Amino acid sequence: MEYNVRGVSPIVSSLLMLLIAIGVLATIYTITYTQGTSRLELIKQKAIEARELLEKRIAILLAVINATDNTVRLVVSTGKTSPKLITVYINETYIGQDFNLYLPPLKTIPLILNITNPNINLVVGGIAYVKVVYDGGVTGAWAEIVS
Repeated sequence: MEYNVRGVSPIVSSLLMLLIAIGVLATIYTITYTQGTSRLELIKQKAIEARELLEKRIAILLAVINATDNTVRLVVSTGKTSPKLITVYINETYIGQDFNLYLPPLKTIPLILNITNPNINLVVGGIAYVKVVYDGGVTGAWAEIVS
């Protein structure tokens, strides 16, 4: 018995293969494009948040602790936006008060802060670590204890 079977012509098969390849490539492109743009937006958002934190930054230029009158004398420099000074620690011990003080932007400011916590041991001639907590983070510096 003889069968009269005709196959798919080479042109039609080539066109089908081309359409399948284009469909697969379009799908891969769409997936990578959407994931790439969503990750790019996330990176942009994180960069904006980091910039805002840097603009609120406080740098301690000088720190001295006076053991006689129980004060911390700081000279701080601020960033582009007005940071809020929250509190200060000496050797990881709370000095006894919160300040909630907004500092002016782009200024170098001398501060004199009272130490009201009696548990802070101040030895004249020693050093202590002063940590400043503000709304943009934490910064610290070593301070000499003087009389």
